[in-house]
Amino acid sequence: MGLVLRGVFVMSQSADSNDVRQRLVDAEENLARAARRVRVLRGEMLCGHYNPDELDEAIKEYREAKAQAGKAHVAWIQARRQECRKRGTPQEAPPEALGISLPRVLFFRWLYETGRMSGWPESKVGKNAI
Repeated sequence: MGLVLRGVFVMSQSADSNDVRQRLVDAEENLARAARRVRVLRGEMLCGHYNPDELDEAIKEYREAKAQAGKAHVAWIQARRQECRKRGTPQEAPPEALGISLPRVLFFRWLYETGRMSGWPESKVGKNAI
């Protein structure tokens, strides 16, 4: 049995990392709850029911929950990496192992970073490399 976190399926882990995983789940639930509260208060504000102290408190809680979720996510990643090192399994397969050529990876990275389809610097890997 596994768990889905942020759209990623996670296999069952050892007892050491169960605590870290549970902290991550709790932190993400707190973040969702705080975000929901801010959305509700923003909606009330737009309707004319504005309580600045309550909104400030909700935003403060949201920021704290976001920071805690970030810390929990980093701790989970570190625990996962440590577990992979113990087992001797690779954390990530290289693109070539998946049948993806390096020029294609470079193009997709460039496309993701720039967000545009035109202007690919052909001098990097050649015009017909993709």
